[in-house]
Amino acid sequence: MKKFSIRIKPLFFLTAALIGFFISRSPGEILLWIAMIFLSVLVHELGHALTALAFGQRVQIEFTAFGGVTVPSGPKLSLGREFVVVFMGPLFGFLMFIAATFVADIPIVNPGLRHFVQDFRFITLFWTIMNLLPILPLDGGQLLRITLEKFLGFRARKAALYISILFSTMASVIFFLMGLGWFPMGALFLIFAFQGVETLRYIKNYSEEDQKEVNREALVAVETLLQTSRQEEAIVHLERLIAETKRGMIYTLAKQYLAKIHFDHSEFQKTYNELLSIEKEITPEAKCILYRSAFVVGDYKKVIELSGDCFQESKTADIALYAAFSHALSKDLKKTLEWLKVVSSFKGIDLQEAMRNEAFDPIRREKAFQEFASSHQ
Repeated sequence: MKKFSIRIKPLFFLTAALIGFFISRSPGEILLWIAMIFLSVLVHELGHALTALAFGQRVQIEFTAFGGVTVPSGPKLSLGREFVVVFMGPLFGFLMFIAATFVADIPIVNPGLRHFVQDFRFITLFWTIMNLLPILPLDGGQLLRITLEKFLGFRARKAALYISILFSTMASVIFFLMGLGWFPMGALFLIFAFQGVETLRYIKNYSEEDQKEVNREALVAVETLLQTSRQEEAIVHLERLIAETKRGMIYTLAKQYLAKIHFDHSEFQKTYNELLSIEKEITPEAKCILYRSAFVVGDYKKVIELSGDCFQESKTADIALYAAFSHALSKDLKKTLEWLKVVSSFKGIDLQEAMRNEAFDPIRREKAFQEFASSHQ
């Protein structure tokens, strides 16, 4: 049992109850639907879990809002074994459908039990078929990804995502058109479509270097060093990792980690150089670090370019003030005053003191600037 565990989130029961409500609208039948969905998902996930256990992995079954997921850990499996682990979920579901069919056909079975088994048979077969659609994160999408990986290598994940987005969008539209009772299924597949788009944006720079276990382990080692405040050691590992990968997600993360260390040490030029080279791939947090570093090194054009996004990410007075300084240095009076109004909305800010900064000299004699200064004395 140390290698196997089950976790159930309350949202699972809520979602199952909503499905039962949309289909039956009877309190008694809603409870039956919850029981059927739970049993169907459990049998399916046991197919994954028991196979993974047989291959020497540890597993945890999680019942989530929209079904279940088996989370394996331990030794990495070959593509063939990974395919078998994924495939065994739908296979267990289909075997459960056959067993339910056999029970439903027994003449001596109680009519009420027969009705329950027939409904259970339907939901098991339905979910088994749906789960085999080539949509991530469903099993069909995982089987597609594994198969493509055999032929496309690291490009397989992107290809599987494109196919997944197409099929999940089509499935969502079909379910919505089928009526109110199918609304939860339509919503589920619409969520899968959005998740696919977001994942595709996240891995757009996924490279062959990202698949190498040695690079992944090196990144984990760096993160451990950073968590224990061993920054000098982390710098050595990061510089080596950047030199060895040269591109991809791990490369981008390593550059951001290194930039953050430089920023913490007030090495703004180094921070600016690291982040500017990967600007299109950095996180919103890293973008704000680039923003602050750009101001210090004097790239006011970059500050102006990033000001809106950074203020949305971190609504702080310094973000707004840097934007006001940069627009003033660019002699953009209108934008300068707009940002100064934002600065004035923060408590504890001495606006008059801030406006004495030499950055405002290019527009200081402008009538609108002087009127603004007078009105905020």
